[in-house]
Amino acid sequence: MATTVSIETNATIHFEFSQYGYRILAAGIMCLVTIIGVIGNSLVVVALFLSNKLQTTTNVFVACLAVTDLLNCIFFPVQVISLLDSNGPPPIGSLCGIAGGVIITTNIASVVLLTLIAINRWIKITRSHETYARVYSQRNLVLMVSISWIYPILVMILPQMAGLGKLGYSQRYKICGWSDEQRGEFFMSMMLALSIISAFVVITSCYVVIALHVHKQARQIAAARSNQTSASQQPAQDEGPAIAPTHVSVRLRIVEPEIRANPWNAREMKVTKNLATVVCVFYVFVLPYGVCSVIPGSYIPFICFTILILSNSMINPVIYGFKHPVFSQVFLCIFQCRLDNVVEPSRGLRYLLRHR
Repeated sequence: MATTVSIETNATIHFEFSQYGYRILAAGIMCLVTIIGVIGNSLVVVALFLSNKLQTTTNVFVACLAVTDLLNCIFFPVQVISLLDSNGPPPIGSLCGIAGGVIITTNIASVVLLTLIAINRWIKITRSHETYARVYSQRNLVLMVSISWIYPILVMILPQMAGLGKLGYSQRYKICGWSDEQRGEFFMSMMLALSIISAFVVITSCYVVIALHVHKQARQIAAARSNQTSASQQPAQDEGPAIAPTHVSVRLRIVEPEIRANPWNAREMKVTKNLATVVCVFYVFVLPYGVCSVIPGSYIPFICFTILILSNSMINPVIYGFKHPVFSQVFLCIFQCRLDNVVEPSRGLRYLLRHR
């Protein structure tokens, strides 16, 4: 990627994303992400409103994730204007700082929400119904969602209050975000990298524990079925026919309550796999950005991975549409304008259908 780089006598490197052809390419990608992201994430929010079956505890976080991605995409046109303006700062005034602040906040919020989704799946799959209901009470849900927004807002505000940075136009990168006047660039980069790496460790740990738990449950069920089958095939004997079946039935009764205490079924596992896919895709997009943010002088990769992480906002609705068992059904009903076929219609949808 062609850029303007000059080296002065004090060995400081001054980078500027000045090659207009590549800026046009980046702006084109953002336009595509804006269109797909706005439509896709709006569909997710509408689908959650239309179907009671989608209004689950886990999908509270999915809804928040869709809203953060939607806000992200709505402010992308400001970045497009900034990239295409060849005469320096675009004539949009304070809107540049607002757009930069919203995009920074929503991307960090996405990391927090994906962490909360992973923890939710871990408790749902490996703990009892009672534990899950206690942890995800209405009060706790409100608290978790609040934290997912409060933390990124603090990450954006506190550096400005401490005089370490300022939101606005970056002459270096030709986009709206942290301006080039910031004095605490390394500190803010470390904060961002620490957030991403910490979330990655928590999310990976949750899904590894889920995989081990499912494997253990599968082995228990297979062993119980094997014992039952072998007992049913034993030849009848004079004194022992009543003993072996009784032993097997006791073993089955021991295993089955354990499975009921840690309920997981095919649908929950499919949902968990789809959410794990969302997380994996996100980290394919976000981890390189986190690494580049702490490597001095990695300006060109940083630009590429910044565009990559912003593009993630359009990916999640595509995954839901093709892989999620309920979202795909509701999406199809919306596209076909057959809202009366929506599975378990919500009260709001029933009201709309009665008064249309």
